[in-house]
Amino acid sequence: MKKVVGLIAALFLILTLLPLQKAEASPVNKNYTVNVSKLDVREKPSPKAKVVGSLKKGKIVFVYSTESGGWSKIKYNNKAGYVASSGLKATQGSTTTPPPVKAVPVGTGNLKGTVTWQYNRYIGTKPDVGAKVFLIPMNFDYTKYSESDLTFYGTIGSVPANSNLHFAKVNGYGQYEISDVPAGKYLAVIVSNNTTRDFNQPLYIESTLKPLLGAKAYANFKIMNLNLDKHDWTTIEIKQDKTLDYSEDFGYTYL
Repeated sequence: MKKVVGLIAALFLILTLLPLQKAEASPVNKNYTVNVSKLDVREKPSPKAKVVGSLKKGKIVFVYSTESGGWSKIKYNNKAGYVASSGLKATQGSTTTPPPVKAVPVGTGNLKGTVTWQYNRYIGTKPDVGAKVFLIPMNFDYTKYSESDLTFYGTIGSVPANSNLHFAKVNGYGQYEISDVPAGKYLAVIVSNNTTRDFNQPLYIESTLKPLLGAKAYANFKIMNLNLDKHDWTTIEIKQDKTLDYSEDFGYTYL
């Protein structure tokens, strides 16, 4: 019964969010001048993103494009950075060919594991077939993706393009594997397909997952994956050319 209710809720969310479209960057390709005393350069177009440097008033910078939310993508130390557009003013006669941005190579690793549950004391351990595995970067910026993108991810595991989100389902042997994951720190979440949880217990994952997905996408994720189903989560680090094992036995179902 709970699976039927979940599918109906998923269909409703998908139909509701289909019209939403992701905002795209507008090309600029001009030199601009910093018109504030100090302008922070950030890793991503978000006030929460890591500050990678700063620019002084009068500094001329090349702007590749403007982003939604009042951000400009600039060339900084031969890489791409982001600054608040309000801190820039156009430099006369500055149109030019954009300089290349150097790509920083990132190695990849793998994540695999076994997910099981306890059928009863006579039959014992069984593979948790269909359990879902979500892998979310700890520096994920949800503001770059539409609510519908993130809802599809949380509902059916559809991964938005260029998002570095990952998803897998547990197979008939109780195993899963996610390959070619860029090295870095992630939140790994395993959601059981065969056991339910004590829903009187709080969702301890909320303080970690909600800031990564945003309030609306987290609310959808909670409905589809967390409220009724047993789940386990942890922060992991994927290392280059290494395979990390993250396994879980969910025990007996609550209901």
